[in-house]
Amino acid sequence: MTSLQAETPSGALPAPIVTTPRCYLRPYDPRDAPAASSLANDAEVVRFLRDRFPHPYTLDDSHAFIKSTLEAKPVLDFAVFATPNGDCAGEFAGGMGLTPGRDVQSRTWELGYWIGQKFWGQGIATMAVKAFARWAFQTFPELHRLEAEVYHMNAGSIRVLEKAGFTKDGVRRGAACKKGVVMDVHVYGLLRDELGGLE
Repeated sequence: MTSLQAETPSGALPAPIVTTPRCYLRPYDPRDAPAASSLANDAEVVRFLRDRFPHPYTLDDSHAFIKSTLEAKPVLDFAVFATPNGDCAGEFAGGMGLTPGRDVQSRTWELGYWIGQKFWGQGIATMAVKAFARWAFQTFPELHRLEAEVYHMNAGSIRVLEKAGFTKDGVRRGAACKKGVVMDVHVYGLLRDELGGLE
């Protein structure tokens, strides 16, 4: 399902914040809700996400999340659109966002993302993470470190982070439990002075 990309009577869609040969990211728009709920309502997508990501993922869930992203200041959550054939319209493919740290870790922000199953294995997530990381460091001068957590069984996301230039900093053994399954949490980080390696 594609998200509307042309101007409609209700106005133009938000401009992209980053563009790559295979995808672009832009702020969410309420018109993205049907496509987002369709892709997110997938047990395989939710399998390695935190429990706060609902399943089933309904259209109401999608509208509520998008509303919250648009009310945030600054906006830190963005929609990912796949453009594998150079199509400037693109197709809704997932979401990516930042969560600022607190207290002494205020300069470390968490990176989170999800990509719809139909777009797995196409290099879209890796390109999106690289481009978004560069945008984050350029946009927020206080940001010193990006951090991402991934469960040990999520080999696909581990590959994405490593290809995107993140370094594995350690393993929090048995730190997560989802649906009764205890998992190790691998912690990956990217520092501002490592940004030059993101080509």
